[in-house]
Amino acid sequence: MIMHESTFDPRRLGIPVNQAFEPFFTPPDSLCGTLHVDVFGGSTLQTEFSVLTGLSSLSFGNDSRFVFHLLSGRVRHALPSVLTGIGYSVSHISCDRPSFVSCGRFYKSIGFDDVSYAETLPPPFDAERWKRENHDGQLYDHGLDQLSRRLADGRPCFLSITTLMNHGDHRRRVFPVDRHAELRREAVAATGVASYGEYVVRLAESVAAYASFRKRLEVLLDGQPAIIIRYGDHQPSFTTSLTGLPPSDLALRETFYAIEPINGELPDDLPAPPVLDSAFLSTLTLLAAGLPLDAVFATRAALLNECAAPYFESASPRKRRFHRTLVDAGMVDLA
Repeated sequence: MIMHESTFDPRRLGIPVNQAFEPFFTPPDSLCGTLHVDVFGGSTLQTEFSVLTGLSSLSFGNDSRFVFHLLSGRVRHALPSVLTGIGYSVSHISCDRPSFVSCGRFYKSIGFDDVSYAETLPPPFDAERWKRENHDGQLYDHGLDQLSRRLADGRPCFLSITTLMNHGDHRRRVFPVDRHAELRREAVAATGVASYGEYVVRLAESVAAYASFRKRLEVLLDGQPAIIIRYGDHQPSFTTSLTGLPPSDLALRETFYAIEPINGELPDDLPAPPVLDSAFLSTLTLLAAGLPLDAVFATRAALLNECAAPYFESASPRKRRFHRTLVDAGMVDLA
């Protein structure tokens, strides 16, 4: 599972993109679509929280930005903990440091048995390059190394990676001026927004890094089946200039998701709502993998068509009863 920082499909805002980017957002033989998230312009952790726990961060009101800190140890049912319970080794590679918004404690509390942090990785991780570029490729290198060791153990694996390269400020150039110069020129000429030019340059690096990662992963798997779940956490703040829309417009809370099979096919009956809320992505992950659903995930699957997006704003009585049951059963501790 890969979270692509500040990444959105420009085509969904009516902006044409270079053809080289299209397979990144809509890979062939995959399930792809629009992902509705709780935030715009920042607060990555809120989207990450929703994806991993199946809950909307907005359910916690004014404290929604602090869910990692406030709910550490209080969410007792999440995608990592469920996978651990059925025999998976479950690990995470974070682009942050363990003290950032208590993310270290939160990750451990929801079931990750191993967490790596970019800022603390030893060589051969290139710390100086990371400071300059926050390059996706560096995290993928570490992820492949970790997967190779875990696959050798013979257990099924779940690995999540959060990236950072397209994080703002998009007024700042990360790469040399001649890197992807033509792509930058085309993007600025098409929109008149300089920050979009920087976004496209970083996106080009992300696309190339992911393509390399996927090819190397296929070799590593050696015929074993896997799925890759990818999603954007939120749009960058410059899309208000790009679209003329106010920050409150729900169109600015839409990113993308893609579920790609390797050495297999996705189930024919996999749900594919036009817009999927981030709170349902973990459910779709289990369905795509053909894994059994416990009572909680089975309930979410039943709610999918009724509350697909935006999940928080759905007035479904069944959703409210479901949330009350989670609290009453101690799966979400609000005491």
